[in-house]
Amino acid sequence: MNRIRLSAAVFTTAAACAALSPAAQAAPELVVTPSTQTVALGDTLSVDVQATGFADAVVGGGFDFSWDASVLSLQAVAFGPEWDPLASNTGLLDATAGTVTGLYFNTFTGSPSGSFLTATLTFKAVGLGTSAITLAANPLFPFANLAAEEVPFGVVGGTVQAVPEPATVSLLLAGAGVAGWMGRRQRQAGRG
Repeated sequence: MNRIRLSAAVFTTAAACAALSPAAQAAPELVVTPSTQTVALGDTLSVDVQATGFADAVVGGGFDFSWDASVLSLQAVAFGPEWDPLASNTGLLDATAGTVTGLYFNTFTGSPSGSFLTATLTFKAVGLGTSAITLAANPLFPFANLAAEEVPFGVVGGTVQAVPEPATVSLLLAGAGVAGWMGRRQRQAGRG
């Protein structure tokens, strides 16, 4: 009986240690927040690219991102406060394709860990529809820790839906009503 209790205690202790191990913790990710937004055509919106779950202190990194250029137009990229502006770059913009490649950021003081802001992306809704904002690792600018080791990460993108302004919808409905009324009036005039 004591042997069974001891085995259970050893198993429970091993399970608790495994749960606290770095391998059992959430994997590092880059996440677009908020994950979904609905905006009116012509509005400006911002999304944060938030790093989460980074157990190691990070000295820098980079990523690529893309969006539907028929729905959104990139207006600005601003880096989080941890990143040195002289050691950061907003990457190569292809506005027609809706891509930025080679965005990177570095710090020489105070390497962040855990959760931190990498960048804020500001867009303008230029067309109706839905656009995914997709993140991807950039092999030329990997995230690195203080030992200059690459820190792999996953990505979670976001979605923006651009819809007509309420006034536009009202005007469209009013126009349809007037067209219907005019058609009915013409039909009645043709009978009489």
